[in-house]
Amino acid sequence: MLYGTDTTISGEQGLVSFASIMGNELHPAARWLFLLGFWSASFTSVIGVWNGVSYLFADFVRNMRKTPVGAESLNQSKAFRFYVFWLTFPPMLLHFIGKPVGLIIAYGALGALFMPFLAVTLLYLLNSKKALPEKGRNHWLSNALLVLCLALFAVLSINELIRLFA
Repeated sequence: MLYGTDTTISGEQGLVSFASIMGNELHPAARWLFLLGFWSASFTSVIGVWNGVSYLFADFVRNMRKTPVGAESLNQSKAFRFYVFWLTFPPMLLHFIGKPVGLIIAYGALGALFMPFLAVTLLYLLNSKKALPEKGRNHWLSNALLVLCLALFAVLSINELIRLFA
C-alpha cells in the first residue's frame, strides 16, 4: 500500500501516517479499525506477558522451593510481585531517561532468554511427579520438541558469541 502511494514512513508518527493512508485509500473506517486493532494487539500482549509470565515465574519458584500447592495464592506471592515489578519499572526508567532504543535492545535481549527459560520450566513442571499426575505429564514427543528448542537456542547463542568475539 505504501508503494502504491509513493510514500515512506518512519519515526514515531509512522503508525498514524500509515493509518491515515489506509483511511484515504480504502475507507475512513479502515483508519480507525487499523488503529483499534493495533492498540488491542499491543495492549493484550502487554497484559498477557505481565500476567502469564509472572504466574509462570511464581509457579516455577513455588515448585523449586517445594511449597505445597494452595499454601499461598500465586498472585500474592513475593515471586509474582517481584516479576510484575521487574516487568514494569525498569522499562519506565529507561523511557524517562530518554533511552527508548536501549529499552528495545534490553527487552529484545531479555526476550531471547525467555524461550529457553520457558522450555526448561515446561520440561520441569510438566514432567514433575509431584506437580502432575501421570495422565497430565508430557509425553516423549513434547519433551523431544522442548529439548530441540533448547538445543536450537544453545547453538544460536554459541554462534552469536563466536561472531561477537571473533
